[in-house]
This record gives sequence, C-alpha cells and structure tokens, in this order.
Amino acid sequence: MIVTLPETIDGALDSLSEDQMHLLHRKLAERLHKLRDDRDLERMAQLKVTDRVQFDHAGSSHTGMIIKLNRRTATIITDEGRHWNVSPCYLRRILETEAVDAEIVEEQGESENPLWRLLRYIPRPGTGRNRKKHRHGR
Repeated sequence: MIVTLPETIDGALDSLSEDQMHLLHRKLAERLHKLRDDRDLERMAQLKVTDRVQFDHAGSSHTGMIIKLNRRTATIITDEGRHWNVSPCYLRRILETEAVDAEIVEEQGESENPLWRLLRYIPRPGTGRNRKKHRHGR
C-alpha cells in the first residue's frame, strides 16, 4: 500500500529548517508511541490471567498461559516452563477444545504432566494477599 502526503504538508516540509524538522520528528514519534500504547492497552483489556496464548520468537512458536498482566506486557509461562514477558500485540489467544481438570493433572503428578507447572500459578480463591481475615466472636 502506497501512502502519500497531502501537497500542503509535502510543500511545508521543504520550507522547514533543520531545527523545525527535529521538532516535527519528536512530535511525530510521540504521536506514534501514543497510538501504539492505546492499541496495546485495548488489546491488554481483552486478555485475562489463565488465557492460553501463542506467540512467535526467533522463528519458533511458543504456547503457554498468561500468569500476570503487567502495565505493558503479559507474563507467560510456556508449556516447557519458561517465563516470557510479551507485548499483547504479539499474542494470539488459543481456544481450548478440552478443559484441563486440575484434579486429573494433580493425580498424574508434577513430573508426568507439564500442565501441573501452569496450574500452580493460578490464584485460588481465599489464598494470597487479598484474602479477607474473618473475625469471630462478634
């Protein structure tokens, strides 16, 4: 796809000084970064912890589960057990055809099933820092 500038902008570029061109470059870079950040934020809002995703790196395809959503990236643990921080624009959500039953995976044991490593990163209700402490006797 060939993109052209309107004649008014193209003509104005010819009349800019070097300092003005540097200023224009900085403003264009800021605008491009904002557009990219807005697009990444929109994509990040579509993701959630425990989503199965796939991404490519160095010619290899990696599959894993989102274990944390950071400000600009998602932390992924791959099926091989490696951790990756990946920009949401590189992630493709995978629709699972079969749900993994945690009890079956637990019965098979940690050494036999690599999904066990993924399950230990899923927060369980009533655990962790956000657990409410109950007061008895009131």
